[in-house]
Amino acid sequence: MPLKLTSSLKHGKCAFVGTGAKGGTPRLIHLLKRGSVEKPGNEVGPGTLGLVNALPSRFASATTENESARRAALARWLASPDNPLTWRSIVNRIWQEHFGRGLLDTPNDFGHMGARPTHPELLEWLAVEFRDGGQSLRSLHRLIVTSAAYRQSSLNNSTAARVDGDNTLLWRMNRRKLQAEAFRDSVLAVAGRLDSRMGGASFQDFIIDKPEHSPHYEYGWFDPENPASQRRSIYRFIV
Repeated sequence: MPLKLTSSLKHGKCAFVGTGAKGGTPRLIHLLKRGSVEKPGNEVGPGTLGLVNALPSRFASATTENESARRAALARWLASPDNPLTWRSIVNRIWQEHFGRGLLDTPNDFGHMGARPTHPELLEWLAVEFRDGGQSLRSLHRLIVTSAAYRQSSLNNSTAARVDGDNTLLWRMNRRKLQAEAFRDSVLAVAGRLDSRMGGASFQDFIIDKPEHSPHYEYGWFDPENPASQRRSIYRFIV
């Protein structure tokens, strides 16, 4: 919804409101009987699911305010230090990116229908560390990738495999396929040709042809021996 700035000279305040027909005033929301828009039931106010005991599920302070106030109330509920779901979900997804599988294997479902965490104490500890430690994703990444669990070899151990074939107890590092960029960088590194310089301009591994109508990006015209192409893939120009 587009926004406009209105000022109240009487109170000396400025506020953002919507530019719709009602100036950002929330429309009435009704409980729909069996989901039918033609059968509106009781009016309902702003709120969320009552699944966090430490937080109210209804946003009473935002009932009569504009839409932006309701959205702000939801944001405060989500980011509250007393909302454990937010912090658990974030650290679980970061763990999943590094290990290929989260400490809880259903990252979209922390409820009764989802899986149970394999290491609940670790999940809780990571959530609290992230929440109370400045909420830095970079620090969370560093904490995980410098851990003993992450730095394990992916080699098989027949004794451990008989007990835990799915590696849920993390007795080895999970084998994972490399993404295209990581695969390219690893090939250059093995060949001793990877340019690891940081910063600077990106490189283009194509030549731009400009015919009559639209530009063509000709990758076959680029010289693969060009030293610029030996930079890390993060510096590759993407059209």
